[in-house]
Amino acid sequence: MEDYYKILDIKPDSNIEDIEEIYNFKLSRYKDLPFLTKQMKIDIKQLKTAEYILFDKARRKKYNNILNKNGQTNSTKICDRLFSLKM
Repeated sequence: MEDYYKILDIKPDSNIEDIEEIYNFKLSRYKDLPFLTKQMKIDIKQLKTAEYILFDKARRKKYNNILNKNGQTNSTKICDRLFSLKM
């Protein structure tokens, strides 16, 4: 399972304002590039997914519960079902 806190370089107790600020800062690095590599596209998708899950209180609570129950391992399928994204 992806560690969305690590992707955004934030602590689990970070507030919404911190998440938004870091997300916008990290995403802005890709804004003016003339083209994106495959890895850059993957990085952007990870940033967007992290923001999607951590910015909403209910989704963040579910995500934190999964992390706490499973020790941040073995729950990719559960997480994918809970947060199924069509990006």
